[in-house]
Amino acid sequence: MRPDGRYRVKYKEKYFYGYTQSEAYAARDEYKRMLERGLREEQLGISVKAYAAKWVATHKAHVSNNMYDTHVRILNRFCDLYGEKRMMDITPTDIQAFYNQYASMSQKTINAHRDTIKGMFKTALGDRVITFDPCLGANPPKGTKGSHRAISAQERTLIRSTKHRIRAGAMAMLFAGLRRGEAMALNIDRDVDFDKCLIHVREAVRFEKGHPLVCDPKTEAGVRSIPMLDVLADELRGKHGLLMQSVDGGLMSESAFDRAWQSYITALETELNGCHKRWYGKTKEHKAILEAGGELPPWKPVNIRPHDLRHSFCTLLYETGVDLKTAMKWMGHSDHEMIMRIYAHLSEEQEKAAYKNLIAGVNKALGVKTGVKKEDDDCKAQ
Repeated sequence: MRPDGRYRVKYKEKYFYGYTQSEAYAARDEYKRMLERGLREEQLGISVKAYAAKWVATHKAHVSNNMYDTHVRILNRFCDLYGEKRMMDITPTDIQAFYNQYASMSQKTINAHRDTIKGMFKTALGDRVITFDPCLGANPPKGTKGSHRAISAQERTLIRSTKHRIRAGAMAMLFAGLRRGEAMALNIDRDVDFDKCLIHVREAVRFEKGHPLVCDPKTEAGVRSIPMLDVLADELRGKHGLLMQSVDGGLMSESAFDRAWQSYITALETELNGCHKRWYGKTKEHKAILEAGGELPPWKPVNIRPHDLRHSFCTLLYETGVDLKTAMKWMGHSDHEMIMRIYAHLSEEQEKAAYKNLIAGVNKALGVKTGVKKEDDDCKAQ
């Protein structure tokens, strides 16, 4: 027995401890069983944090810089929970608890977390650091489907007419297809060429625990030059520095951007409805309508997300006949899959609209008064 009251036993120059002799022998026997199952002796006690650092450094050469950054961010979150635990002690319940934190996120975000964690534990199994893969017993939640939309003509007009400190950034996303991070990193003095009517995308902002970091664009194709439309040139002319900036002129944090965007949405709603929502039903005009027994016009909410503006630019490219290869270049996509999906959807919607117009035209020519039947809504021209 040791002076601290613990028992110690030795096996192959390694000591095992316990507050009873049985505990010490049990620790030794567990170690022997692990060796018999083929685990590497020098890796038995490695922590999640230590192995994650080793894994991500080893795989850096095989992935893009952006994918490497994604792995680092996800593993940092995982290590915040389990960094001090041994790799061999991570259970399916631990993995499930980590996945569950992202239940409200997009499917793309959930898949990225799943792929990173599964990749690390699959490698650990091959390295004989663990005897089973805890990811096999965990199921990522279903995320929200991508539901970005093209904004309406009324919303485009509203964006142009509503004054706000981040309107220029919104218009750059709408009329140049910039991602949020690209718009936040854009420096008007450096990246906007008014003579050649070009916008040069060189950098993007990503967030690390809410703090802004300047990095390369999302993909290699993200470094690009985009023709600047007159409506955007008019908005940017006379402005200097960062396109979207904090109150002190620097990069915006994630929370600062969220607050600014919500403030912008509120400004759009106020412009659209004629008053701030808090004064809806309380203005002199509204009180007069109510006193006269009338009904107030329904409040019109504005629901525009930053990526909806980029999606709208892609829609604009399709509607104006821009070919797929050029659209890929201007949108900064490294492959054609995303653009093709958007173009195919728009083509399908256009085909449905054309079919309905055809039915309406034929009915009018034949003097048929009945409109398009409900079941015809889902029909397609063959």
